Parts: sequence; C-alpha cells; structure tokens
Amino acid sequence: MRRLMVGLALSFAALVLVSSAARAACTGSQVLLQDNFQTMASNWGSADANHSVKNGMFIISSAKNQTYTYLNSGNIFTDMSLCVDLTATTGGPQQSYLWGGVSFWATDVNNQYYFAVAPFGTFSVSRYLNKNFYKVVDWTANAAIKKGLNQVNHLSVVTKGNQATFFVNDTQVGTITGQPPQGGGEIGLATNSGPKSQSVFEFSNLKVTN
Repeated sequence: MRRLMVGLALSFAALVLVSSAARAACTGSQVLLQDNFQTMASNWGSADANHSVKNGMFIISSAKNQTYTYLNSGNIFTDMSLCVDLTATTGGPQQSYLWGGVSFWATDVNNQYYFAVAPFGTFSVSRYLNKNFYKVVDWTANAAIKKGLNQVNHLSVVTKGNQATFFVNDTQVGTITGQPPQGGGEIGLATNSGPKSQSVFEFSNLKVTN
C-alpha cells in the first residue's frame, strides 16, 4: 500500500455532457484482480483510522479538506477493465466538494490519474503529476450518476493503449487520451472531503479484467 494525502484539490464546476450508451465493462475472459473486501489484503496496507475493511466494504474516512488515495501495491496493469461500486455515506452539507473514485495509470502516489464521482451528480478526470493536479475533464454533470448520500454508483474505467474510457452505471460518460506509464501502472481507491466536514466513502465488488 502507498497512501497519498493532499489538501483539497478539485472544485466543482457545473458543465453538462450528453452521455452515450456503452457496453458493459469487466467482462473480459481473464480476471486480473478481484477483491470482495472480506479482509484487508496487504496490498492496501494495514487498516488504520482512515481506511479499513468491514462487511465487504473498503471504507475511507477523509479528514476535512483532504484527499486520500490508497494504491493496490504490486499489481501492474496495461490494457484493463476496472470496476467498483462506490457509496458516499457521510459528507455534510457541501456535497459539491465531496468525491470518491479510482486512480489508474499510477506509478506512485505522486503520479497517477483519477476518475472521480461526486454525490452532487458530477464526475471529473484529472492527473496528479509531481504533486500537482491537472484537469483533464472538468467537473461535469451526468444523469447516469445517482445523486446524494447512500446511493450506489457503479464505476468503470477501460484502458487500451493511451486511451481511457469512463462509465457510471454502465453508461459511458467520457474518453480521454493520456500518457500511461511504460509497462503499465497500479490502480487505487480515493476520496476527498470538503472544508467543513469529513467524508466517508465505501467501495465494494472491486474487479479488474483484461
């Protein structure tokens, strides 16, 4: 496990993107990684006050104004399909600041891409490079996202070469061209809290296929 904790990095901007129907992700012939979070695998590090496993959930509690990322150390992926269920359970009144999501194309905690979804009904894609965030897709509203706390959103990232395609609840919401690390990268789970309250997100049913 390698953990990244940084100050609030991504803010809300209301944009609208028309979503398109897409094929289901994580249906490849080979399962490369699967975690039902019955126990804390050592790849995620040892459980602590900020991340733990309980009842099939990987739980991240972010302090105010903080982004927490936990990489799944040692598993390297090139072309892949990554899926996970995401639920925001605690967040306070300023839900536009909250987000949970996945990281991919990661070489370490200071070099990775994020696919983030907010309970406000928006998503974004960003790159964290040498301790700086760069917007790739700004915060964008999409009807596929279930809004509010205690709503389960199924997130998927499909990478092929230098392209990454993003899905929420099996609906395609965007595609980018990026700079994946040579030889592949790690994946991770991430959350962010606003300035006035901490957030708690639960992840479940993690799966990576070819």
